[in-house]
Amino acid sequence: MARIRRNKKKRSAFPLFLILVLLVAAGGIYVFLNYFEGEKPVIETNDLHAFLGKKTPLSVTVSDTKSGLRSISITISQKDLA
Repeated sequence: MARIRRNKKKRSAFPLFLILVLLVAAGGIYVFLNYFEGEKPVIETNDLHAFLGKKTPLSVTVSDTKSGLRSISITISQKDLA
């Protein structure tokens, strides 16, 4: 009795690999665009006086419309007059 051999074509893994790479790239682009939104936070100062002293009140409003702000650090420094 003779055996009948069928030629089974071996499927290439390239299309599956290409689809996987495209899905990972699309996910990376989505995360990049949402995390690094490109929009800077808005800083507003209210009633800013020409001179500030120890007892001068200073009102500052900081906001970010898209992702919000995790923390805020405000530093006020004075130039050396030497």
